[in-house]
Amino acid sequence: MTDILHYIGFGFLFVGVFFVFTGAMGLFRMPECITRIHAAGVADVFGACLMLVGVGFLSLSWAVAGKLLLLALLLVVTSPTACHALLQLAFEDPEIKKRWQRGGKVE
Repeated sequence: MTDILHYIGFGFLFVGVFFVFTGAMGLFRMPECITRIHAAGVADVFGACLMLVGVGFLSLSWAVAGKLLLLALLLVVTSPTACHALLQLAFEDPEIKKRWQRGGKVE
């Protein structure tokens, strides 16, 4: 039974790492600040939660798994809030607002 839990845990870990690296690629490939933060925020939250679930399967302890689940829930609540606050502050900058209204093109 523990072998199956290890395989499931490593599967979640690898998928989570894939999403984190995909978010990092989006961070470098997107054209402007707003889409970069969105790409990084969404992929990192999902990837980090999958990695926490994977570590929960690998821990083989209900107490540790419960704490990791609470940590994932905290991450799901706080990370989008922080991204929203950062984007709202960035959107107040007139230069970023002009670029966003022009479709990200620099004149």
